[in-house]
Amino acid sequence: MSESAAFQPLSLDELFALDLPEPEWVVDGVLPLGAATLLSAREKAGKGLLTIDLCASVALGEPFLDRAVREGPAIYCAAEENIRDVRERLDARLRGRRDAPLYVLRLDGSTDDRLRLDDPAAMQRLWGMVEALAPVVVVLDTLRELHDRQEDSSDEMGPLLRPVRQLAHQANTAVVVNHHQNKLGGFRGSTAIRAAFDLEWAFTRTDDAAVDGSAATGTLRVEGRHGPRQVLHVRLGEGLRWLPANAPPVIAEAAIRERILAHLATSGGWQTAAEIATGLGVATKTVQNALTLMMTEEPRPVATAGTGHKGDPRRFHPLAPRLLGWHGTAEDTPMVPPGVDPLRGRDGRNHATTVVPIVPGSSGSNGTLARNNGYGCLDCGALIPPGGSPYYCTACSTPAPTSGRSMTP
Repeated sequence: MSESAAFQPLSLDELFALDLPEPEWVVDGVLPLGAATLLSAREKAGKGLLTIDLCASVALGEPFLDRAVREGPAIYCAAEENIRDVRERLDARLRGRRDAPLYVLRLDGSTDDRLRLDDPAAMQRLWGMVEALAPVVVVLDTLRELHDRQEDSSDEMGPLLRPVRQLAHQANTAVVVNHHQNKLGGFRGSTAIRAAFDLEWAFTRTDDAAVDGSAATGTLRVEGRHGPRQVLHVRLGEGLRWLPANAPPVIAEAAIRERILAHLATSGGWQTAAEIATGLGVATKTVQNALTLMMTEEPRPVATAGTGHKGDPRRFHPLAPRLLGWHGTAEDTPMVPPGVDPLRGRDGRNHATTVVPIVPGSSGSNGTLARNNGYGCLDCGALIPPGGSPYYCTACSTPAPTSGRSMTP
């Protein structure tokens, strides 16, 4: 054997000289980036709801299980659930928002798309999708629908799942694979299934309510190669969000809300939730929770920019409400909230008036409405650039005259 063909192991000096980045978390403390995770639960227990909430939380930059998340694109590969059910659940979880980088791959038979883990061509298509969208998390729901091998055979399941783990490691994305449990509460099939993953989430329902009922509770056991074993007690809250079982309702305290707005006003630029948290010296999840609720206010006190994709994170900027009249002039008249009939204004003077968020330092009254200088969309908070149409927001695709929630009278 030639010397060049021999393996070249690292010496201790070489090993400890390696510049290895610290582990990053998709969900703080329970879901690492670049790892493959097995989520097991009994049929109809709620693993689909759990992973839909995970995807929505990551895409929106909202805490998951009251833990800070890494914001970015998420892909939910629906191979078992009817796409209609997936859409209804996502609509409830997203509260009607459409600006999140969340994608659904239809594998339920409603299209010609098929994903088989032992099919090189299908796996190549999966790799291509991941490379194109650079997701933070990918959910495969469920394992049984993605192969036709014998799950109790280690010789078959080990090689089948190896590409899934390689995808997570090489693409640096969190891959979560939903899987069924047996009657004893363990994952179904060979131990090679568990061995193929870096982490295991085992979810067990602890109530007898329907899966979509508000009384749903359970335990989530987390163990693997990334930290000590944890057992989390969780419950299903409003808007299909899973929360710690003893967590109070999420309420944005006035103090943190005002601190965020004051920080943004003095920072002089757009900032991410993590940057805001660092600047205020508070937990990222605290800022994410507050921003989540602030984005439901009308008019919104903050504008957003960025898609949430890699290299273009979601950023926030304060908005100052200003009342504009027919020609864009400020008037001291009562505000007409979005969705309210403008003809009910005082003495009819503000029949063409709406609440228009103006970014401090910009002008919303130095031109005609068609120029739209400094206007922000009340539907999504995005700024409408000068010269943009005041009748249509390209960020959220909202036609203002029909929604009654955007920037134009």
